[in-house]
Amino acid sequence: EIGTYNVAVAAIQVGAKIVYVSTSAVFNGLKKDPYNEDDKPDPQYFYGRSKYGAKEIEQYYHANPKDIYFTYNGGGEDFLSIDKIEAFTFISKKYNISGRFILDIARILPHKNIFGLIGAYKIFRDKYKRTEKLVIVGSPEDNGKQARRLVEESGYKKDIMFIDYIEAEDLNKFYSAAELFVFPSLQEGFGLPVVEAMASGTPVITSNVTSMPEVAGDAAFLVDQL
Repeated sequence: EIGTYNVAVAAIQVGAKIVYVSTSAVFNGLKKDPYNEDDKPDPQYFYGRSKYGAKEIEQYYHANPKDIYFTYNGGGEDFLSIDKIEAFTFISKKYNISGRFILDIARILPHKNIFGLIGAYKIFRDKYKRTEKLVIVGSPEDNGKQARRLVEESGYKKDIMFIDYIEAEDLNKFYSAAELFVFPSLQEGFGLPVVEAMASGTPVITSNVTSMPEVAGDAAFLVDQL
């Protein structure tokens, strides 16, 4: 597994065909058979972004395990733990956020489990009488209307905030300003936000399935995502 990137580069240099397989494509039923694509030669190698991703390629594409490689995503190198008051002061002014908040960064897609997060947040507020807000950063995609309907029905509309887009240079401050980062995804090939939040000094809750336990190790709280 060490040096997989170098293997891939060397393979490209000698003309080998490499196929990267997206976990979200598998989850959402978009997977194609790379061995039978018109006008394209059969792939010689596959690569994923985790051990789980490699296993997924073997399971769904029936690839020879000897042809599957994986290399973990780079992530967190440019993130650091910023003073929470400093980070929050900046974020609250620029994005109009008031009060302590729980953060999720994910597009509103089925496998990101935003609907489940909204339901869990309602339970959190109802049962424990907490006051932290929920901030969800990510493009609405085709499920934005349903997500907003669930927010309306939750009874906490004023405390759940959607932000479609933030500046890339503000991401570190967002993580550091949050009280908690929650990433309840149903399926990930890696789960980069988990690593970024950890590097920003923010506690993480994430799912106990697919690649998340592999990426988070014992540095996050792993929960049943449903």
